[in-house]
Amino acid sequence: MKGALAATALMLAVLVGCARHPTPDLMTAQPDCDTIPPRSERLRFAPARIPHVDAKSGLGAVVGSVTEFGQSARLPYGDAILMRSSGDAIVAGPVRVDSLGGFALVDVSPGAYVLRVRSFLHQAEARQLVVKGGAVDTVVVALRYRVCHGY
Repeated sequence: MKGALAATALMLAVLVGCARHPTPDLMTAQPDCDTIPPRSERLRFAPARIPHVDAKSGLGAVVGSVTEFGQSARLPYGDAILMRSSGDAIVAGPVRVDSLGGFALVDVSPGAYVLRVRSFLHQAEARQLVVKGGAVDTVVVALRYRVCHGY
């Protein structure tokens, strides 16, 4: 009798204990994000290089490099887009960031724009800039590593 009573009490304790800890809803759970990039020996000694372009008369150009934030290691194979400052239209690009981490947006009319750069497993960055006719603007964009797991 004592054994049956103890078994019933144990089953009841297990059921009550489970009832206090509901299964999390994976669709509404916050994702787990990592912001520390893995070490990469391949890219460690490979600084980014900015391509050389010449601006045409009356038009401007934007050249730059994309690197890992806090390092000089290049981030190849992202993309860069130049949009109107109102964000309603793409003016130049998208252009691919080359294997050396560089990009060039050429033959751009003078004016105020937003440059958006992104790369796989990194947080995109947008910055305002003014393109001048006959000039080449150089930018260095350092993207933060960001990988999220879950929904």
